[in-house]
Amino acid sequence: MVKSRKIRVFTRFKKKKNEEEKVEIEMETQQRQPLKTVEDLHQEVDEVTQVMHQNLVKIRDREGKLDTLVDKSERLEEG
Repeated sequence: MVKSRKIRVFTRFKKKKNEEEKVEIEMETQQRQPLKTVEDLHQEVDEVTQVMHQNLVKIRDREGKLDTLVDKSERLEEG
């Protein structure tokens, strides 16, 4: 029961975030200039890697906050 609530909350949040990211990615793709050198490609990969790392940290933080929120709401239901 606890797991299903956590999954539902996270799934709703995830869907909204994915829609926002799709729009942002489309806008960035339209604005990009073609890459000219291998060095440019390496720089792009480094930037993407940094963003991915930051996103993983944010996901971990959000998961902790969601767990705390679910725990608090369960205590409110009980009490």
